[in-house]
Amino acid sequence: PEQEYLTEGITEDLITDLSYAKSLRVVPLTSTRRFKGSLLPVPQIAEQLNVDALIGGTVLSTNDTIRITIHLVTAKPERQLWAASYERNIRDAAQLQNQIAADAVAQIRTQFTPEVQDRLKLESQIDPEAYDEYLRARFFLSQETQQEDKAIPHLERAIRLDPNFAAAYAALGEAWGIDGVWGEMGNREASARALKYSEQAVSLDPNSSEAYTSLGHSLMQARRWNDGETALRRAIQNDPNNFRAMQYLSILLSQKARTDESVALARKAAFANPVAVDLQRIYGLMLFRARRYDEAITQLEIAIHLDTNHLAIYGTLAHALVEEGRYQEAEDALRKEKALDPGMWAWLYLREGNPAAARQLLKENPSLVSPHAAVARYLLGEQEAGLAQLDYLANEKWSTKTYNFRNDPMFDPLRNDPRFTAIVKKTGLLDN
Repeated sequence: PEQEYLTEGITEDLITDLSYAKSLRVVPLTSTRRFKGSLLPVPQIAEQLNVDALIGGTVLSTNDTIRITIHLVTAKPERQLWAASYERNIRDAAQLQNQIAADAVAQIRTQFTPEVQDRLKLESQIDPEAYDEYLRARFFLSQETQQEDKAIPHLERAIRLDPNFAAAYAALGEAWGIDGVWGEMGNREASARALKYSEQAVSLDPNSSEAYTSLGHSLMQARRWNDGETALRRAIQNDPNNFRAMQYLSILLSQKARTDESVALARKAAFANPVAVDLQRIYGLMLFRARRYDEAITQLEIAIHLDTNHLAIYGTLAHALVEEGRYQEAEDALRKEKALDPGMWAWLYLREGNPAAARQLLKENPSLVSPHAAVARYLLGEQEAGLAQLDYLANEKWSTKTYNFRNDPMFDPLRNDPRFTAIVKKTGLLDN
């Protein structure tokens, strides 16, 4: 267990490097992680991942030595094409995983472009201690429950140790962007930090898909929607296997009310990675925001089947069920999500036709400021108070929920109110 960060980090870096061979479709760690240590036969795993071949192996670190074994196996027929064993000083871990990527690509009978070969050479020169800090951070960032607060100190140490470590800057930018969504600081402050680090990543490695993914995400959080779209499209152009960039771009397109494009991109990512729960959830979320509620519910149930403990699914499912009038099921889903926002429950009670319960809940929480509470107050006749709170959340706090003003059905009752339109206009969301 104490070496899990090392094995997962090297695996993720290997996936990233292989993805730069554009003739290959390489599935992400979110898909492959569930098969770590699996006893399923190779053909069955390959079928679930929708791939022709698998790379597997082991990592062992003892004292100052790292030993990696690797094998390449085709699924139909099941046949080992290649196996190798590598042993190096632990300080050469970055160089070693790049060597493995180059060897694996050669065995698959494709090749890296000269530009990618130059990138691998640069990566091999990373300070060993910085690389170890980076792997520890990526381990936290790759968890289904984001742990960016634990990742950030490791990444800060990594860039202190190696000020030219582009991937560490990219990860740090993305970590601060995630913290703006889920952390306590607030998105406005966090997005400024995210943008600083992601811009530095792009300046250090202008051909890095990861750097442009981080930049695109940071620009989204900074409400620079059009610049964010450009950066994310550049990330996908540099690496067509970059499903995280696809995920962010589909969300951004939905925020700009370009729902058909958003759903198509989310669908592409989900179908290419049928066991990646987060990509399945995002596809369901984009269907919901496109108001395709039946399809969204079906898709979200698929995601729940993959991982019943992925709590974010239940919140989206609850909202889709509300739009279908299935209120009791929506309540059950919110309880599974462990939803604690009284404003969300007040809004749900209103949708159920119980304004007394909603009014009582808001009365018990007079200082509550949240998007759901603001909408609930508006619907209860406190329009000025509700709009003032939405304006504060959107244009002072930069609450991420308000980034969905154009696509979330929750805001539909306000759409014909010119005061609400004025609030949305200030966010820049109306500029496509």
